[in-house]
Amino acid sequence: GSVLRDRGGAAGGGGARGSRDIQEAREAMSALQGKIGEIKAKATESEAIVREICRDIKELDCAKKNLVASMTALKRVNMLTTGVAQLRGSATKAEAANLLEAIANILHHFEPYGDVPRISEIKEEVSEIRAKLEAEVLGAFAARADPGEPPEGFGSVVEACAVVDALGARDKEVAAFCARQLEPYDQLFPKGGEFSSLDDVERRFAWVRRTLKSGWGEAYPEEWELEFKVVELFATRTSAMFLEILQSGEPQSVATTLKALQLSLVFEKEVKARYSRTLQLAAVFDGFMDPYVALEKQNLNDVLKMEDEIDDQGALPVFSSSVQMFFFIKTSIKRCTALSSGQTFFKLHKAFCECLSEYAKRLQTKLGGASAVSVACYCLNTAEYCGETVEQLADIVKSKIDAAYTDRVDLEDEQELFHDVIALAVKKLVAALDAGLDPALKSFAGVPWASLDAVDEESAYVGAIAAELKARIPTARSLLSPLYFRNLCDKFVSHWIPKFYRAVRDAKRINETGTHQLLLDLHSIKALFLHLPACAPPDDDSDPPPAPSATYTKYVAKELATVEMVLKLVGTPTEMLVERFKIMWPDGTKDDLLNVCALKGLKKQDQLHLLDTLYGADLAAPPPDGSSKSPPAAAPAKARSNSQEPLMAAFATRAQLESKLESVSAHASLTINKVGSQMRDLINKSNPSRAAASNTATNGATPNPPDGPAS
Repeated sequence: GSVLRDRGGAAGGGGARGSRDIQEAREAMSALQGKIGEIKAKATESEAIVREICRDIKELDCAKKNLVASMTALKRVNMLTTGVAQLRGSATKAEAANLLEAIANILHHFEPYGDVPRISEIKEEVSEIRAKLEAEVLGAFAARADPGEPPEGFGSVVEACAVVDALGARDKEVAAFCARQLEPYDQLFPKGGEFSSLDDVERRFAWVRRTLKSGWGEAYPEEWELEFKVVELFATRTSAMFLEILQSGEPQSVATTLKALQLSLVFEKEVKARYSRTLQLAAVFDGFMDPYVALEKQNLNDVLKMEDEIDDQGALPVFSSSVQMFFFIKTSIKRCTALSSGQTFFKLHKAFCECLSEYAKRLQTKLGGASAVSVACYCLNTAEYCGETVEQLADIVKSKIDAAYTDRVDLEDEQELFHDVIALAVKKLVAALDAGLDPALKSFAGVPWASLDAVDEESAYVGAIAAELKARIPTARSLLSPLYFRNLCDKFVSHWIPKFYRAVRDAKRINETGTHQLLLDLHSIKALFLHLPACAPPDDDSDPPPAPSATYTKYVAKELATVEMVLKLVGTPTEMLVERFKIMWPDGTKDDLLNVCALKGLKKQDQLHLLDTLYGADLAAPPPDGSSKSPPAAAPAKARSNSQEPLMAAFATRAQLESKLESVSAHASLTINKVGSQMRDLINKSNPSRAAASNTATNGATPNPPDGPAS
């Protein structure tokens, strides 16, 4: 209990001390606030004192500024008054001009005081003096007899020009001077006068050259460019006169117009070289050059009308007219670009396009009546040369014509026309070679293949084919580029071999001997066509041509293999024909089999029997759609379907037949070779010269004959 009382007493003493501390703090804060208030009052009082002082200073500064401005204005007024007084009594125009320039600078400061009466009076007086002085100075310039002499009252032209510059009247004097200089020109070449036509253009330029040679230009300051100003005004008036003449509708000869244009261009070049400035005098002719373009086109047509000769100076022989045509075009471009590279050049390029189109039609006309291989080759080479050169021509035109016309230059249509001529020429060459072999095919059709009783090394028609190709192909090879010669060979074999195949199929009947003979002939034809791309004249000492392409060789072998297959089937015994047909011609159709049967001379009943055998005895007819694929074999009879022994026997029989077939085929081949050897011996004994030729052919490039047909 005593402890609690002690603690309570201590707490009561602590609370009294806290109250005293708070009271003391409040009193201190009240004293501080009082001091702050005193400081604020003193600061406000100080600020008022400073403001009063600054106001006095600002008033003093304003008074000083006004005083300085007044003093400066008074000085300038004094200077202006003095200057005007001196201007009234100036002794020379140069002195007056200098004073006017100085007075003008002073008056610039009085622009805000224009409503002050005294300033307005001075301005009016100065303007009157300036106008009077300007009139006197310009009058002095105009009164001179010699433009190179100084005006009256001046020691030199340069001094007078300085006064004009001080007066600000340079442009006025330059315009007046140029007009005075061109007064004689206007009098000498008036509208509708004696010398107002384009024939007198040279007189105009001669006049201005004489005017410039008088030497007055050297007396003037260089910055005035007075000579060029005179030339520029001359060009403006002359251009207007040219335009008026050209638009008048009066006929102007091309020679006269070109002469005027050329003289204008020469004058422009002289001005540019002398003053480094450009005139636009000749541009006025650009819209009136249609007669010139027509003349160039007519001249080109005249060149093309010349008789064609063969130009063999290049890589390939071409018609000389094509070389002359492009030489003329090149020269014409050079002439035109010397005159204009804008509208006129664009129109000339269009004229070139028309002439090129006409020339392509001309080549087509030559091909239409051409029967000789050489003429077709010349047309092809010429079209190839033109097509390549037209592309180069387009690039040249684009590089020389103005940028505004570049995108409109296009010669692709003309180039395509020459490509069409090339295609037509190849077609004509193929037709010419084909026509040359028609007599040989007629001879082939006249051979009695159904009753042929002897086999020769080759038939007469084969020799005719070889002779015709060896007479024409070397000519084409010597005249054409390797690219187009290969193209010709490809096109020709793809056209003629199917034609020969049709001729074989169109034969009424071929017996076994005829089949052997045709196989021998086919071997010779194959060797001839494989050697076709390398065929050259006998006296050709040039490097041997490259071997035919693999594509060409493969095509020839494939197409002739079909003919050989048909002939072998024709020589196959009838009882083995169906089996051999299935093996050798798995894609053959019923029409192919019927054609083979017709060539064998089989009767209709036998042909139908073979069809039944091929397509199955239980089928009423072969597939109506004529499918190229042989239908599957018919299902065997029920009696045999459950037994494998007959089937195995059938396979054994087929194997025996195939073995026998191969044996018979080999025997037949040996027999044919033996008979052929005996016939050659007989021929050699009866005709030694033919024997030598035969030995040469046998030892040459001709390979051994193929095996005869299967028996």
